[in-house]
Amino acid sequence: MRGYQLFNFLGSCHSIDQYRIKALHIYELILHFIEFSYCLNCALCAIIQKFFREVLMSRFESMVQSGTIIPTAFSAIDWDKLGFGGIITPFIGGSVAFSDGIFEPIAILPNGNISIPPLACCLNYGQELFEGMKANRGPDGRIRLFRIDANAARMTKGATRFMLAAPSEAMYREAVIETVKANSDYVPPYGKGALYVRPILAGVGMTLNPAPSDTTVFLVTTVPVGMHYKGSSMVSIKVEIDFQRAAAKG
Repeated sequence: MRGYQLFNFLGSCHSIDQYRIKALHIYELILHFIEFSYCLNCALCAIIQKFFREVLMSRFESMVQSGTIIPTAFSAIDWDKLGFGGIITPFIGGSVAFSDGIFEPIAILPNGNISIPPLACCLNYGQELFEGMKANRGPDGRIRLFRIDANAARMTKGATRFMLAAPSEAMYREAVIETVKANSDYVPPYGKGALYVRPILAGVGMTLNPAPSDTTVFLVTTVPVGMHYKGSSMVSIKVEIDFQRAAAKG
């Protein structure tokens, strides 16, 4: 009977990605069983865990080279001299969708470089977009984000134009909130700045044809920031009269 139920469970999948997601759920159940069984340290259990971790690892986990970017030591941060960028936080969050547009569950991972192929559509044809928001610490010490739903809606609108898979508002919200939580120590004290949140959506599938990518990565990274310009700081500018930055309505 259990075998029949498992067959029905997997039989409801309509894509390779859905199989992977449901297989990961099975893996979690197996780990739960192992955790409460007397054979936790036996060789068989170790082999089972190794198999599932390597074979059923999410695509996002396989893309992130965790540990290749070293976080800035918390003790080395001078909150009174924050610029805009330059401080590395410990964790990033994200997911990957294939051509069916279904994203894997959000994963929060140790920070690292992202592995993408040279023929990725985002590198060759600019099939990529980003959002931006800030997490602020209030006088009560609580961390607050503003209008996540509006940012999610804008990303969805952009994804439609760029022919990218778009995370749902719920997934967008989860990715942002969980990534901020993981890096909560790096949210500046009240009045000292904010944790800048940068959600990114990019076509990372390989194609040299002028066609949309079949693979979309959604990732969220963060960095503590101060004010862009403090006090009466002067800013150098250049006025361009020969070229336009963007076409009308572009």
